[in-house]
Amino acid sequence: MTLSALDKVYSKNNVVNIITLREKSLISSKIKKVRIIKTGELKNKLKFEESDSLYLTKGVKAII
Repeated sequence: MTLSALDKVYSKNNVVNIITLREKSLISSKIKKVRIIKTGELKNKLKFEESDSLYLTKGVKAII
């Protein structure tokens, strides 16, 4: 999952986790793990809930 894809769907200060990704139909219910990668821009400040099922790359961690 790219930052630009998240920026299109999420508003400022929204929480990003595996549940909200499914609710916004960005991933199917069959997907168990997601990696967020630094591709594109992130204009809206988002809150990421990192867990075993949601992994943030070093590039993403550096800009959030």
